[in-house]
Amino acid sequence: MIANMGKTLGFTYGGMVVIILLIGAVVMFGGLWWIAQVYKKTVFIITSRRLTKFIHTTPWTRYQMSLGLDKVVDSGAYSKGYIQAIFRLGTFVARSSAGNIKNFKIENIHYAEDLHNWMNKLMFTFNKDVAELDTFRPFVAAPMGKRD
Repeated sequence: MIANMGKTLGFTYGGMVVIILLIGAVVMFGGLWWIAQVYKKTVFIITSRRLTKFIHTTPWTRYQMSLGLDKVVDSGAYSKGYIQAIFRLGTFVARSSAGNIKNFKIENIHYAEDLHNWMNKLMFTFNKDVAELDTFRPFVAAPMGKRD
């Protein structure tokens, strides 16, 4: 059926359609594999001393950025559209005193607003009394009431 899809000027192009569909399928599944690998390997870590992210740009290459809590000026969380709102995702941003160059922006995370509130408490404790950071409770990405 696909081989007899039509003739143009006596030239059958049904075989070309099959080849193009196969190439398209290979490219699509290759792209989905690529996105899945990059997504699984990219990590963002917040400790009581610094923010670190390992960003994979390809399945084989990555770069690392770190920012000490003493350099974090402010943090924020927001949703960028209806798709993020439907899936309850958000964007978390930690602004640096170094300007726009060192901002940490983490997109499509659950509980972004809760992470923002926790980060503000962490920065307040860091600026007030560094010794209290050893007893600071870690952030748990779970609904309220289930964070034990």
